[in-house]
Amino acid sequence: MLKVVIADDEARVCQLILMLADWDGLGMGVAGVASNGLEALELVERLHPDILITDIRRPGCHGLELIERAKGEFPQLEIVIISGYAHFEFAQTAIKHGVGDYLIKPIKREELMATLEKLGQRRHNDAIRPIRMVKQYVQEHYSQPITLESVCEVAGFSPSYFSTLFKKETGEGFAKYLTHVRMERAKELLQQTNLPVSEIYVQVGYSDLKHFTQNFKKDTNLNPGQYRKLYG
Repeated sequence: MLKVVIADDEARVCQLILMLADWDGLGMGVAGVASNGLEALELVERLHPDILITDIRRPGCHGLELIERAKGEFPQLEIVIISGYAHFEFAQTAIKHGVGDYLIKPIKREELMATLEKLGQRRHNDAIRPIRMVKQYVQEHYSQPITLESVCEVAGFSPSYFSTLFKKETGEGFAKYLTHVRMERAKELLQQTNLPVSEIYVQVGYSDLKHFTQNFKKDTNLNPGQYRKLYG
């Protein structure tokens, strides 16, 4: 589920946005609501939302400043700005700073839903590409030392952001996925070859036999020798 933060100094506008959108239908949830720019930035830094909906003119931290700072720290953050016709020039400037779309007051349900659907789809597509890239990398390099930091260099994301993204899109943590790939390859080697376990654990990326055996038993409820006798 995508996380959304709403920021507007008018509480009624925040309530309107909360009521208008079919959040469950969009696969989204409102993680926080802010009444000023500094509070909005704090929520973005703490909650790591996928989408920020914010008024472009606000007390505490000007809308454009909020956008610049939020996008600077979280480049993948999708931003929707709320603007009055009188503030259209500000909206145009904000778009140059990476804003995904803008909504003109008074906010209409159809426009809000269409904008959120578009950003949700874009967010999903942007997430799928690096995850596929990392999965391919793991499939080709599972026998080598792999860390979260090393795959983040491949994906081009920070470790904290990538960890959240990977789990959100795949339903499991990266470490669990890596272990699964290595365990599946170990099973194949136990079934299809006569290689000793002392060679297999190295071939699937482990440097410690005890650690490998613990993970294998956790995955299959059998130690490698027992697995080979049953399935080899």
